[in-house]
Amino acid sequence: QSPWSNLGLSVLLRDTMVVTCMALADELNYSISQTDPKKTIHVGGFRLNPDGSLTDKKVPFARSETHLTELLEGVCTSMSDYALYVDPDTKEKSYKRFAPRTEKSGDFPDFKNFQFDGPDGSNSLKFACETIVEEFEEDIISLFASGRPRG
Repeated sequence: QSPWSNLGLSVLLRDTMVVTCMALADELNYSISQTDPKKTIHVGGFRLNPDGSLTDKKVPFARSETHLTELLEGVCTSMSDYALYVDPDTKEKSYKRFAPRTEKSGDFPDFKNFQFDGPDGSNSLKFACETIVEEFEEDIISLFASGRPRG
């Protein structure tokens, strides 16, 4: 049984959730990729071994629970960088990121294929994102901490 059925979602809302999950994964993967791979964080408590030496554990910061929790707190605001995109050839509709990630990139898409439906469109993605994060935060952190998701 789908986890979405427990939330009582309609097909349209389910499709919005799927698109939002993909955007959420993309945003998290991007944020993780921008983190210094050499940066580490201490996890667990400092333990004194029977021989008097101290044991602590360092893990890469990028995929640490601490960092992922911080990223999840703000990831849904990036949903305002997405809009409905209509493929010029197939006329297929999907939500895509229209805003470049940095000002330097100059990576602007062709805006004529985007439909900006005002704050309602991005608000529905933001609401879906917040719902997903609230409902599945522990699962998302566990999955991303393992390093498996790639979008």
